[in-house]
Amino acid sequence: MGILERIGSTLEKGVGGAQKLGSGIGTLLAQLGDNYLPEDPGGMEMTDQQRRGLLQAQIRDRRYGPAATSGNVDSYLNSFRDNKERSRVRGMMKDPGLQSRLAAIQDPNLQMLLQSQVAGGNVDEALQSMYTSGLESTNKQAMIDAATAMGLTESEMAFLGGMTADQIQLYLQDKRDEREGLDSTAFNESKQLRSEFITATEPFRDREEKFEQIYSGAQNPSAAGDIAMIFAYMKMLDPTSVVRESEYATAAAAGPLVDTKTRGLYNQVVLGQRLTAAQRADFLKVTEGVYRTDLKKYETNLGRYQTLAENSNLDFENDVMPNSTPAIDTEFLDSIDYEAIKNNEGQDDPGELAAVLKRNVQATGISVLAITRALEQYPNDRPTALREASETLGYEVTEANFEELNNNFNLMRQTLTSLGDN
Repeated sequence: MGILERIGSTLEKGVGGAQKLGSGIGTLLAQLGDNYLPEDPGGMEMTDQQRRGLLQAQIRDRRYGPAATSGNVDSYLNSFRDNKERSRVRGMMKDPGLQSRLAAIQDPNLQMLLQSQVAGGNVDEALQSMYTSGLESTNKQAMIDAATAMGLTESEMAFLGGMTADQIQLYLQDKRDEREGLDSTAFNESKQLRSEFITATEPFRDREEKFEQIYSGAQNPSAAGDIAMIFAYMKMLDPTSVVRESEYATAAAAGPLVDTKTRGLYNQVVLGQRLTAAQRADFLKVTEGVYRTDLKKYETNLGRYQTLAENSNLDFENDVMPNSTPAIDTEFLDSIDYEAIKNNEGQDDPGELAAVLKRNVQATGISVLAITRALEQYPNDRPTALREASETLGYEVTEANFEELNNNFNLMRQTLTSLGDN
């Protein structure tokens, strides 16, 4: 039995006078050497001095008599743990990494809170606050990105800046509900306006496309481009024209709104001639004038339907017609360099010309073949044959225009042969 156990046993038995020994026993034992000190409980890393203090607490718990007390060991250990924790906190408060993280906090209110927590020794709370702050910052940015994707206005985005991530999420949900919950009256008005706007502006959209083709043909001269740009202009003048691109155009096929000069120029390039650079520039200039008139009409229509949408509490761009701005506007038209076009003759390419003529022969041959078959079907009734051919081709076929068509078809074939392509 160790000396502590023997002394303790004596005290517990109530040896006469033992109650007067007091706490001096602990001091006496400590002076006898470290072999009498208790073991470090639970890896608390006590010094010898701290183990002597534990020994004294253990002896006090085993005293007998009126001066006897209890709980000294628990009190000593709790005090030891508290002192050790305070020491640990003081060390963390001086940690350079923690101080730099505090200095990097953007929110002044949060920075003040964290500094107060650290100064008060609540380092764990401060670390938890920093973690929560980082998580909030990440979540808030995700909500801001979602708001941007929804197309919120600048003022709405600025409003979100003062909210938390959860508040922004609720706001965006309300916005989605508001958009999805557009009442049936507003939805029907939006649908009706869209339908009317498309109908009113469809001719302009078609002419805008044709102008792009004409501009491209003028910028990039070629045999195929010459045909494409004049054909596009003919369709701008008369959308009901039934002549096919690359096909020789009779007056009936070209349509009543296509003037003789334009049709003649078109047939020249179909037969294998090329436009000059000056002709392309003049042609584009004429087309530009037509397009500018159409553009003004379109802008008038656009303004009218924007007003109608506004009167119905609708956003025209989002609720009625997105992408309503013309691709070719006045600024684009003003930037066209006609001098550069006049000086761009392009390169003659016999191979390309042969390929274009071959396509022209095939396109014109379709009409010639349709009329020829009708005549063969009614060899003794040419009026009926021509009526049948007219229904097939979509325009009135007469003896005169059939002869014109057939003669030019043969002329194209001869030109193609002369280029070495059969």
